[in-house]
Amino acid sequence: MRTKELLDRIKKAITPKDRRRKKELELELRTKLRGLQERIRKESRQLLKERFDYPIFMAEAEHVGITATGQEDENEYPEIVKAYERFKTNPKKFVREFDQSQPESNQKKAD
Repeated sequence: MRTKELLDRIKKAITPKDRRRKKELELELRTKLRGLQERIRKESRQLLKERFDYPIFMAEAEHVGITATGQEDENEYPEIVKAYERFKTNPKKFVREFDQSQPESNQKKAD
């Protein structure tokens, strides 16, 4: 049954004896809408993967040269810049090498 038809039937089911039928139709409508939303989400995600299939460089620095209290600290920035330069030169090779260097449990989390 189509969504519009369900809405029309819900509007018509306003007499007291039709309250139960109205609730059934509303439940059916909510179920169909949830299914449509899930389908849209899945299909949208698949389209995004197909149309925008390229690597993106991301890095997380835990040490940036200064602590929250202003003390000097280790600085990971130069290593991140070197990694970005390698990525920029050949993104696919960089991703492949990175994936191979990660423990198997981390690779599964990323998928």
